[in-house]
Amino acid sequence: MFAVLFLSSLAALLFVYVCLPAIWVVIMAGDDALDAHEAGYMMVSSRNPFRESGPPANMAKLILLRQKVWTLRSNAANRP
Repeated sequence: MFAVLFLSSLAALLFVYVCLPAIWVVIMAGDDALDAHEAGYMMVSSRNPFRESGPPANMAKLILLRQKVWTLRSNAANRP
């Protein structure tokens, strides 16, 4: 009886030692997509901005463009 208990415990430990790294890699691979997405934000924020030609593509861009223009005008008016 002890031999069966010992062998089953040994098999369970061997299973954990063999499969746990593979499971950990799968879990971490799911996290890599998020890191790549965050790295894309860093790449976009570090490059030089460019001025788009033409009207904004949607309402959100229009609102952001108006806010930018309003901020620039208010900053220019506050300068001595």
